[in-house]
Amino acid sequence: MNQLYALPEFSNLLLQASSSLREVGAEDLADLFVIALYDRSKVDVAIAQLRIRAAQGEQPVDPDGDIPWSVAGAQAQEYTLRLTQRLDRCIRFNRVSL
Repeated sequence: MNQLYALPEFSNLLLQASSSLREVGAEDLADLFVIALYDRSKVDVAIAQLRIRAAQGEQPVDPDGDIPWSVAGAQAQEYTLRLTQRLDRCIRFNRVSL
Protein backbone atom coordinates (compact mmCIF):
# COMPACT_ATOMS: atom_id res chain seq x y z
CA MET A 1 0.00 0.00 0.00
CA ASN A 2 1.20 3.49 -0.85
CA GLN A 3 2.18 5.58 2.20
CA LEU A 4 0.40 8.52 0.62
CA TYR A 5 -2.94 6.83 1.37
CA ALA A 6 -2.42 7.32 5.12
CA LEU A 7 -2.18 11.12 4.92
CA PRO A 8 -5.11 13.23 6.18
CA GLU A 9 -4.98 15.21 2.92
CA PHE A 10 -5.59 12.00 0.98
CA SER A 11 -8.61 11.32 3.21
CA ASN A 12 -9.99 14.69 2.17
CA LEU A 13 -9.43 13.79 -1.48
CA LEU A 14 -11.33 10.51 -1.02
CA LEU A 15 -14.23 12.35 0.63
CA GLN A 16 -14.32 14.92 -2.15
CA ALA A 17 -14.28 12.18 -4.77
CA SER A 18 -17.13 10.33 -3.08
CA SER A 19 -19.38 13.36 -2.72
CA SER A 20 -18.69 14.58 -6.25
CA LEU A 21 -19.36 11.16 -7.74
CA ARG A 22 -22.70 11.09 -5.91
CA GLU A 23 -23.57 14.48 -7.41
CA VAL A 24 -23.11 13.12 -10.93
CA GLY A 25 -25.07 9.96 -10.14
CA ALA A 26 -22.30 7.36 -9.82
CA GLU A 27 -23.52 5.96 -6.50
CA ASP A 28 -21.78 2.58 -6.78
CA LEU A 29 -18.44 4.21 -7.49
CA ALA A 30 -18.94 6.74 -4.70
CA ASP A 31 -19.56 3.85 -2.30
CA LEU A 32 -16.20 2.35 -3.28
CA PHE A 33 -14.45 5.58 -2.32
CA VAL A 34 -16.25 5.63 1.05
CA ILE A 35 -15.12 2.05 1.68
CA ALA A 36 -11.58 3.08 0.68
CA LEU A 37 -11.75 5.90 3.21
CA TYR A 38 -12.14 3.38 6.02
CA ASP A 39 -10.05 0.57 4.51
CA ARG A 40 -7.03 2.00 2.72
CA SER A 41 -6.25 -1.36 1.14
CA LYS A 42 -9.31 -0.71 -1.10
CA VAL A 43 -8.01 2.58 -2.54
CA ASP A 44 -6.39 0.89 -5.53
CA VAL A 45 -9.64 -0.98 -6.27
CA ALA A 46 -11.64 2.27 -6.17
CA ILE A 47 -9.17 4.04 -8.44
CA ALA A 48 -9.17 1.12 -10.88
CA GLN A 49 -12.98 1.21 -11.05
CA LEU A 50 -12.84 4.98 -11.61
CA ARG A 51 -10.46 4.44 -14.53
CA ILE A 52 -12.80 1.86 -16.03
CA ARG A 53 -15.79 4.18 -15.63
CA ALA A 54 -13.90 7.11 -17.16
CA ALA A 55 -12.82 4.98 -20.13
CA GLN A 56 -16.37 3.75 -20.80
CA GLY A 57 -17.73 7.17 -21.61
CA GLU A 58 -21.42 7.94 -21.48
CA GLN A 59 -23.47 4.80 -20.92
CA PRO A 60 -27.24 4.62 -21.45
CA VAL A 61 -27.64 2.01 -18.71
CA ASP A 62 -25.16 0.91 -16.07
CA PRO A 63 -24.86 -2.87 -15.65
CA ASP A 64 -24.75 -2.44 -11.86
CA GLY A 65 -28.20 -0.88 -11.79
CA ASP A 66 -27.59 2.86 -11.63
CA ILE A 67 -27.31 5.29 -14.49
CA PRO A 68 -24.07 7.22 -13.93
CA TRP A 69 -24.36 9.68 -16.79
CA SER A 70 -28.13 10.20 -16.78
CA VAL A 71 -28.43 13.93 -16.08
CA ALA A 72 -25.29 15.64 -17.30
CA GLY A 73 -23.34 13.06 -19.25
CA ALA A 74 -20.63 15.31 -20.61
CA GLN A 75 -19.95 16.97 -17.26
CA ALA A 76 -19.92 13.65 -15.42
CA GLN A 77 -17.52 12.18 -17.95
CA GLU A 78 -15.26 15.23 -17.70
CA TYR A 79 -15.30 15.06 -13.90
CA THR A 80 -14.30 11.39 -13.79
CA LEU A 81 -11.47 12.04 -16.24
CA ARG A 82 -10.19 14.99 -14.18
CA LEU A 83 -10.51 13.04 -10.94
CA THR A 84 -8.56 10.15 -12.45
CA GLN A 85 -5.84 12.55 -13.59
CA ARG A 86 -5.67 14.20 -10.17
CA LEU A 87 -5.37 10.89 -8.34
CA ASP A 88 -2.72 9.70 -10.79
CA ARG A 89 -0.70 12.90 -10.25
CA CYS A 90 -0.93 12.52 -6.48
CA ILE A 91 0.31 8.95 -6.64
CA ARG A 92 3.03 9.66 -9.22
CA PHE A 93 4.45 12.63 -7.28
CA ASN A 94 3.70 11.03 -3.90
CA ARG A 95 1.94 14.11 -2.55
CA VAL A 96 -1.55 15.58 -2.36
CA SER A 97 -1.96 19.02 -3.86
CA LEU A 98 -4.89 21.02 -2.57
